Amino acid sequence: MTRMNLRRRVNFSALPSGLCLIVLCGTISCTAPSDLNKRVLLVHARGVSYSLLTEYLQSRNTKSYLKNSQSDGTLSKLHPITNAVTISNIASFETGHRSSEHGILGHNFGSFENGILKAVNGFLKRYEQETYWEKADRHGRRVLNIGALAIHGKYEAHENVDCLAQGTQTSQSKLLKLLPEISTGNQIIQYRVSNDEQITQDSSADPIQIYKKSAISPSLTIDTDLNFENGTIGELTEGDWLEINTGRKNNLNQSLRLKWTKSENDTIELYVRGSFVNRGYPAEFLSQVDSSVGPSKGWPNIPLYSSGQISEKVLIEEINAEMDYVMNVFSFSATQKEYDLIMVDYPLMDRYGHAFLQLKNSSSRYQQFYERAFDRMDKDFEQLSKFAAENNFELIIASGHGFSPIHSSINLNKVLQEGGIVTDLEKENWQARAIPGKVSSHIYINRELDDNQRKTVEGKISAILEKLTLTENGKIVTDKIYTKESLDEIGLLNDDAGDIFILLKPGYVFSSNEALPILSVPVFKGDHGYSLDHEESFGFLISDEDCNPCLTTDIAGIVTKNLKIK
Repeated sequence: MTRMNLRRRVNFSALPSGLCLIVLCGTISCTAPSDLNKRVLLVHARGVSYSLLTEYLQSRNTKSYLKNSQSDGTLSKLHPITNAVTISNIASFETGHRSSEHGILGHNFGSFENGILKAVNGFLKRYEQETYWEKADRHGRRVLNIGALAIHGKYEAHENVDCLAQGTQTSQSKLLKLLPEISTGNQIIQYRVSNDEQITQDSSADPIQIYKKSAISPSLTIDTDLNFENGTIGELTEGDWLEINTGRKNNLNQSLRLKWTKSENDTIELYVRGSFVNRGYPAEFLSQVDSSVGPSKGWPNIPLYSSGQISEKVLIEEINAEMDYVMNVFSFSATQKEYDLIMVDYPLMDRYGHAFLQLKNSSSRYQQFYERAFDRMDKDFEQLSKFAAENNFELIIASGHGFSPIHSSINLNKVLQEGGIVTDLEKENWQARAIPGKVSSHIYINRELDDNQRKTVEGKISAILEKLTLTENGKIVTDKIYTKESLDEIGLLNDDAGDIFILLKPGYVFSSNEALPILSVPVFKGDHGYSLDHEESFGFLISDEDCNPCLTTDIAGIVTKNLKIK
């Protein structure tokens, strides 16, 4: 059942009969409604919990796109499937199927190949079910996909799909200390990196030289030599960014970004944001975006922020640069062709959730960060709504999951080892191995063990997990434990599923770094994929579609129905 959007309703009964035909012909070209194929603009606003969004809207009295969506009833809660870690959630979002059917069981899981347990990356594995955009492609509908995390579905070849995915990083980001060296004769102050590391545009280019043209110059000059006559790469003042073209890779531009973060005595701190290059397909489309909008800005460097090397101000600038790029690519590419389906991955609040959520209630400063981010999202959605209205698109905005704040990371394989379980796959007598994926983990038992041995190992692991505590407070952190036979309850019963599956309580996450101790500080301040018993797990949906409850698996059906794809 479709709910009429009150903002679009026309009362034809109030018009003179002669005008009714004119209005109808003028608005829908006299084509029978049943024959019309709607165009769809679908925005995936990852990482916005329904509870956090409604909390923001309660604090806003002025009219806005989101406020209007709430008042006219097109904003509703969206129920994620299983435990909504990013890639398995996106696979369900795009296929309309649960993990047991599309085969993506988490960020990481395992698969036995010729009896040998191998780790599987969910971002690299093809789906076992067809996505809604692949159905659109096969039916001759033109598709634009901006910001895709995984650029594959079930099939390899796509006839009618233009895809720009999140960029590929080609050089590392780092924080450098610059020390002055006085050059003789012309008072140029040249700087060198404290550890004598060189900054290069690419492997074949001359190293970048950094200097001031005089002792009182307010800016750094960036170049490959000290020759004023042949021009320079650029000027950089304290607190600003400078983007530098670093050459080409696979016929696409790549660039790194420099920021002069601060000065202390004679030392300058320089943040080098590693090079990124666009990725996607086909080559012609990618080249057009690259030449018109520029290289990818890449995802923000949350690990460097978590380790205290860059400030929250710098990180927020990176997040906004990424979002500016997404919106600029949309503005450029959405009108290049007559697309039937446009998909936009909008990760703004996902970035904020990972970086700041655990800090949000600790001070008014972080609350203001969130308010500004929501304000930006509101304005961006208003821009997308205006485009949809002017170009005859049905706009659907969905967040497939929410977020929970986290504060502790657990090394699960070390926990099992301390409980007497042999986890080393190199040993012939290995018993079980955990392959963690953020807030959950699949645990696989050696298939070479006989039934009695397997039952003994399974019992020992269950006992360990049921009493999994943190020594700091003795709190049990295990939320749910499933045997393989019970995984059908949460849509995870698949050949590749673990013999045991564990979900943590909100506040905790599993570490994938085997070198870490059992308990450590996580990189992210917020994460998702917890049990659906927790209210903050739910996302939101803005649509005229009247589904109750609305599930992430419903999105594919809503899109294909609007596109009239059977």
